[in-house]
Amino acid sequence: MPRKLSMKERMRRKRKHEEFRRSEPEKNSISKKLHRMDADMRQQEQERDAAAHAELRKIDIYREEEKERDRISHASRRENETYREVEKERNRVEHVSRRENESYREVEKERDRVEHVSRRENESYREVEKERDRVEHASRRENESYREVEKERNRVEHVSRRENESYREVEKERDRVEHASRRENETYREVEKERDRVEHASRRDSSMGTEKC
Repeated sequence: MPRKLSMKERMRRKRKHEEFRRSEPEKNSISKKLHRMDADMRQQEQERDAAAHAELRKIDIYREEEKERDRISHASRRENETYREVEKERNRVEHVSRRENESYREVEKERDRVEHVSRRENESYREVEKERDRVEHASRRENESYREVEKERNRVEHVSRRENESYREVEKERDRVEHASRRENETYREVEKERDRVEHASRRDSSMGTEKC
């Protein structure tokens, strides 16, 4: 199989062949006729013409191939231009989408900020509510303790009244128990002062009544 010639080599040979044919001296018609009459020369000329014709055909095929290549290249460029237009549109849509997402994120951040502030306010409220409940609970426990002490005092007073002879000792014990139980209650201390004042006045009245008798 003959070696496939490159396009450059084919063109070079064609030019050489054409130059040779142009420069071939036509010495005389007799010499040309004698050459043509020669079978070997005719055979060589035919082969040369066939080779030249084949070269020309190859050149024609090359031109067709070049046309097809140009057509494909042109189609490819058009496809690339279409692709670029599609890519531009896609990028535009993505840009719009990103801007919308950024706006959404800003709205979401603001919402989270408001929710965070609201939670902090609620936490502060809950702390206040817990403290209030704690104070109320402590107050209820103090009131329960006060009621227990009051019950005990009433019981002691009842026993004390029934046993007049030992009343003063019982009263002292009652006062000691009440004083120890209620010193932490500021409100009770005020009540205790008032009670002492009333009892003192009552004792003075009782003493005065005894002296009159």
